[in-house]
Amino acid sequence: MAYREELLSYVCDATQYLKAITTLMIFFGILSVLSLLLGEPGTAPYILSIINFTIAVLSVGAALAIFWYCRSRPEAY
Repeated sequence: MAYREELLSYVCDATQYLKAITTLMIFFGILSVLSLLLGEPGTAPYILSIINFTIAVLSVGAALAIFWYCRSRPEAY
């Protein structure tokens, strides 16, 4: 088995953890949005909230893409 196939097999076997990670990232994204709404633009905490929100959105997108890919594979179970 090639390295890529083995890695994808390992990642797809861990989809239960992807659900937990996605849930946590959605929660962190909501907290970041609250910080953005209540924070003062231009301050360091506001910039940090933007960075946190960006990381949360990218993480949720990546986790959903991996989950979708693993479910669409022919050998998915």
